[in-house]
Amino acid sequence: MNGSTQPDIAGPSGDVSTPRHDATSTREPTKDELCCGFICCHPRCLQRFASLKVFILVVCLLLCFSAAALAVFEGLVTTIETRYQLSASEIGLSASMFTAGTAVSTVIVTHFGGRPTSRRPVWIGLGGLCLAVGAALHALPQFVFPPYQLPSSVLLESSSDNSSEVRGGLCSANSGTGDDASCDSEEQQILRDNNIAYIIIVVGQILLGVGYGPLVPLTLAYVDDNAARGTTGLASGILESMFGLGAIVGFQIASAVVSLWVDFYRVDAATWSGLTPRDHDWVGAWWLGMIIEAIVFFVLALPLFGFPRRLPRSHKEKDEDPPKAEAIGLGEDGNGHVNTSALKDLKDWPGSIWRLLKNVIFLLACLSFITEGALIYSLAAFFPKYMQVQFGLDVFMANLIAGFAFVPPWAVGALIGGIIVKKFSPGIQGSAAIGVVSAVLACTFAVALMFVGCDNPRIAGVTVGYQGHDLGPTTSLESACNTDCSCPSETAFSPHCGPDGVTYFSSCHAGCAKMTENKTYTDCSCLMPDPATASSDVTVSPPPATLTFGHCPYACTNKGAFIALMVLWAITLSSATSPRIIVIVSSVPPSDKSFALGISRVLMLLIGSLPFPFLYGAYIDSACFVWQTLCGQRGSCVIYDIEQFRRTIYGLTTALIAVQCLAFAAIWLIARVRASRSGNYTQEHKVAETKAVGKDSAQTAPSDG
Repeated sequence: MNGSTQPDIAGPSGDVSTPRHDATSTREPTKDELCCGFICCHPRCLQRFASLKVFILVVCLLLCFSAAALAVFEGLVTTIETRYQLSASEIGLSASMFTAGTAVSTVIVTHFGGRPTSRRPVWIGLGGLCLAVGAALHALPQFVFPPYQLPSSVLLESSSDNSSEVRGGLCSANSGTGDDASCDSEEQQILRDNNIAYIIIVVGQILLGVGYGPLVPLTLAYVDDNAARGTTGLASGILESMFGLGAIVGFQIASAVVSLWVDFYRVDAATWSGLTPRDHDWVGAWWLGMIIEAIVFFVLALPLFGFPRRLPRSHKEKDEDPPKAEAIGLGEDGNGHVNTSALKDLKDWPGSIWRLLKNVIFLLACLSFITEGALIYSLAAFFPKYMQVQFGLDVFMANLIAGFAFVPPWAVGALIGGIIVKKFSPGIQGSAAIGVVSAVLACTFAVALMFVGCDNPRIAGVTVGYQGHDLGPTTSLESACNTDCSCPSETAFSPHCGPDGVTYFSSCHAGCAKMTENKTYTDCSCLMPDPATASSDVTVSPPPATLTFGHCPYACTNKGAFIALMVLWAITLSSATSPRIIVIVSSVPPSDKSFALGISRVLMLLIGSLPFPFLYGAYIDSACFVWQTLCGQRGSCVIYDIEQFRRTIYGLTTALIAVQCLAFAAIWLIARVRASRSGNYTQEHKVAETKAVGKDSAQTAPSDG
């Protein structure tokens, strides 16, 4: 989802990829190097696919679905949290592991896969298989561990037999909580299973990152080897567009699979009867999206193993092209000789790195790049969750909005920035000025987003007191009206709505002793009568207060304004993408341009994308009112302080954008000072020359006469 330019594989010299044809080699390419096929089989029918267009099509689909896999995971964050009792910081850590895998594989695989004798499509195919394994690992816990168990108070809602389930959700002084008794066996096993499942998911995220990392660099190198000059830039743009398209596809896949119950294929439908995808307790078939992704990755990876090291048509057409210097690390040329150009580049690396570290403008541009990476990866990871928590949306609607309110505007902003740069051709100072304006506008919208949202819903014992009493200094689900009910602990969150518009943690916490056939509750000791039905005539008794399943509806009309501000925020912030690249390439020597772009991306991954999803998750956890617990261990958050949630997310976002604004402002100031000094020097030099010429003329004037 990142709209920034992904650097080609290059060393400090700025040269990209391998020579199209080794001018020093006298041997003819072998059949294996020029023909489509697998191992020693090269049937004639496959040779029609030995085309650069076919290769780019396959890789584009692979990139599209790799972005979709991330979007599927991000779109189902709340579902995964509920299923395996994970906190937001744990989800953020797993997202960071994707970045770690990407950074490691980009360095290692592009070194070996970038050698002139390597068969790059095979390395890309291995990346596709790694993506398939990573996606399959995400779904593995679903088939290894027992089916998901609903909390007892939720089972009451979906059970037609109240004999054994009633005690879990109704007020009963003799029932006991039962939590401590079961914690020694079944619940402890569930806790262990959840911990193992989380480890498997993290490993899956790492493998997704490992598979994704080398796709774009090796693809661009292969295209550059086999296409006409100037085609690589077009291919880069096409590949980058796949990230936005893939994110939209992934969010829609997430919306589709969540409509199915998580264990629809192995448990009786009566298990979840009475629940719908709009209910808080619904857990959708999140794993199905990853199964789809794994199958697609596997199918797309296989053809890549059949592409030759060099395409035959390009080989015939490009024999006369002058070879370009190899710049992908140590390797061998077509004759098996050591690549001395690569050795030279390797020796130049320390000097190039030192030049970049001394370049203040480059470092400031990297700082702005780091903040952008932190924002993109962090907000993308939690944006659907934010929509669900803040506006009470179901997973389907949250993903639908995320797919069209975040990704397309970001692409539009990047396009606008590119058009501005192309039209006005700004230098460092002009590009920095565009970055400042972009950051100021984005910061303004981020501040506005801190105040556009919903108020906390009225939840007894959490945001309001029981029976109209004042809420104490801390959250407490117990009150005098339910003390004797022996309610289950916070492991059984099942919201119920009272006639007074207050949501209760469960029917037991509302003090309800009976349930009717139509699934409403009566004899609820904690409920206040509905003011609308209360009569001033003391001789007329008001109807008994009843409780119904689900959250109480609450009015929040700010969703449209939030989406509009979010779209404007994404457009303005992403419009600085192209100006930032102009600053980087204009502030370094020509020989360091590609290397500078690569270093800036590595810094963005390691300092921005790696730690900040976890940091965002930790800040989100700090806004939790009530945690779901299992055997005394904290699981997922069941009730958030949505006002603090909003301030936390966009407060941190505002701070990061402010840092970006300061970085661009510092670049503008430094560039202006340097330009001023250069102008003064030039002017003084011209004045001195004029005086010297005048003096010489005065001295020679008498003799001329």
